Amino acid sequence: SEFMSDTTESSIESWSACNLASIEFSGICTEGEVDRQSNKLKEALSDEGVMSPWKIVDDSLLVLQYNAPGTLPWRRKNQVAYVVEKVDAASVSKESMDAKEDDGDIACDDSEGIADAITDESTYE
Repeated sequence: SEFMSDTTESSIESWSACNLASIEFSGICTEGEVDRQSNKLKEALSDEGVMSPWKIVDDSLLVLQYNAPGTLPWRRKNQVAYVVEKVDAASVSKESMDAKEDDGDIACDDSEGIADAITDESTYE
């Protein structure tokens, strides 16, 4: 096609259903901003403590951008995401009991802190 350059590379991947933990941000999607936002997402997942029902399955970061060319920076919509899986409740309880014994802290299940960041059974094709 006359619209496609010879240097244009694209691919189509099919993913099975998976859970994503994501965080949305506006602005221009620079490497530094992607790093800041991915660290923020990892911290949000780890801040849930030992009782967190989610764990990152793959450290490969997904960067999602939903912007038309020429969109003003403050109107841009971006996300970073990791594929996560729900941890078995029995193993979470065991881990939390071990953690309580190790450092004496009381762990609580505050999984609602990242509830907005989890996208259940999303299929991307």
